[in-house]
Amino acid sequence: FAQMRGLVPPDDVKALLALAAWAEARGLLPRALGVVEQALDIEPQNGDALRAKTVLERQIELKRLEREQAQRIDPAREAE
Repeated sequence: FAQMRGLVPPDDVKALLALAAWAEARGLLPRALGVVEQALDIEPQNGDALRAKTVLERQIELKRLEREQAQRIDPAREAE
């Protein structure tokens, strides 16, 4: 991720959103969300970035709930 991030200009919203999509596809949800938030710092009303933020926040929450449920089903299971 760090190598890819280094290739993206910090003020290029389109490139930031492409990086976020790349990170999301690899399961790097918190990093993807961070990049989307950077894009929103530049363009707060960018519709694509706003939608991506909503989707990523929901995915992150779903993963958290899945871990909690797995922990309740099998208390011996360590958190992922």
